[in-house]
Parts: sequence; structure tokens; C-alpha cells
Amino acid sequence: MRRVLSVAGVLLSVFLGSCGSTLPVMRLSYASDNDFRNFVKGIAEHVRCELYNAVAREYGPNDPKRAMLYSWAAKIALTIRALDKSTISPGLTADAPPTVFTIAAGASGSTAGTREMTMTYFLPFKELLDGKKISFRERPPQYCDVITNETGVREPIAGNLGIHQTLKAALETWDSSRTLSERIKNGPFETITHHVTFEVVAGGDITPTWHFVNVIANPNAPFLSGSRTTTDELLITIGPDALGDHKELDRSFEIERLRSAVRRP
Repeated sequence: MRRVLSVAGVLLSVFLGSCGSTLPVMRLSYASDNDFRNFVKGIAEHVRCELYNAVAREYGPNDPKRAMLYSWAAKIALTIRALDKSTISPGLTADAPPTVFTIAAGASGSTAGTREMTMTYFLPFKELLDGKKISFRERPPQYCDVITNETGVREPIAGNLGIHQTLKAALETWDSSRTLSERIKNGPFETITHHVTFEVVAGGDITPTWHFVNVIANPNAPFLSGSRTTTDELLITIGPDALGDHKELDRSFEIERLRSAVRRP
């Protein structure tokens, strides 16, 4: 059976944010050619689902410190690279520890080819909220670990990337008295960055299920790193008026993409 080793990363830059970071590692095995397409769709759908839940939970139409989220948006860049492996070390299972998998695959695996795709796109929060200025209690819940009718992905990616925790922490900091400015019309935020490192493990059955594991939020890392690896990347930059005049949004977005490119071999 053909297998695919995919190394991937997610970098979430929230509200015009930027900072140095080490990209995550993602592992995918026991996959067919069609799984590459579904893998990309699965990642994008999971991030959209988590982003929706984060925005929907924090948005409040009657709260001036939350109502502004309705006019914000996310600018996203997603790059996926898959290394096709025709052989894998005997006895190695899909649930083996990541270090074991990496060493074994490098020692006895053979690379048949590399596929790469990149797409950049916007997700307006107004669209995420279905154009409805209502509270979270009035919205139907979205469960990020189940099949969705929108994508039809059979192998949903399960797990929690912690997007809501970061958004909640930032907004609650604004709630604290005399912590952030109360005089700026559209809010005091210029940058909030959420960076996640994680692994994705695929089950070794006919219809595998992918799970985010070993999630580490906001790890410390320099701008330049001595150890680099081929990575997939998901960069999300969020800020007000993302579809209009967004010079700072674009600048932050491109800075984060440059940081990611520097780490590539």
C-alpha cells in the first residue's frame, strides 16, 4: 500500500500579529493519492470550525468591546507538501512515536515524489457568523471533530489547536481596568499572535482518522533556527477591515510568510 509522509505546520497570527516561531510537525501515513486532497480540505475545515467557534463565543452584538469582531476578517495562507514513500520500515505502525517514525522512515523509506500546493484566501468574520448579529447562545453549535456536509471529508481531523483560548485571553486583557487603551476607536490591538506546534497521527485502517496530538502553544524560538525541515504551513493573520485598506495586515502577513520561508531547506 502506498503511504504518504507529510510534514506540516500551523502558524496563527491573530490581529495583525508577527513573531518568530518554529513550525509544527505533521505526520500522515497509510494514505492514498486522494487523501492528499482530503487532507488539505480537512485541515482548512478544522481551522475554519475552530475559528468560527472562537469568534462566535467572543462576539457580542451589545458589547462594544466584542461587537467590532463582526467587521474583522482572517487572511490565510495554506501550503501542503506530501512526500510519497513507497516503503516503510517493517514493524513500524501508524501509532509509533513521532521520533521513531521519523528515524525509521528516513533510514529505510524511499521517496517517490513530492507534491505541493499553496493557496491564500480570506475568511470574513461576517461570513463565519452567517451575517447574523446574535449572541453565541442563539447560534447552533459546531463540532470540529465530526463529518461536515460542506466538505464531505470522510476522515475529519480531531483535536484542539487552542484558537479560542488565545482570542479570549486577549479580549479579557482589554476588559481589565487600566490595562489597555480605552480611547482608540476600533480597539487597542495591533497584534496578537497565536502559534501552535503539533503532530497529526493517522490511524492505520482503511478509512483512517487524523488526530492533532502533542499540541504546544506559543513555543519560544529565534527568528533563525539551526535545524530546519520541509514543512507544510498554515498562516492566519486576523485584523479589522481585512478586505479594505489593510496595509498593516498585509505587512504582518508577509513578514510571517518570510519567517516561514527562512526555515525551509
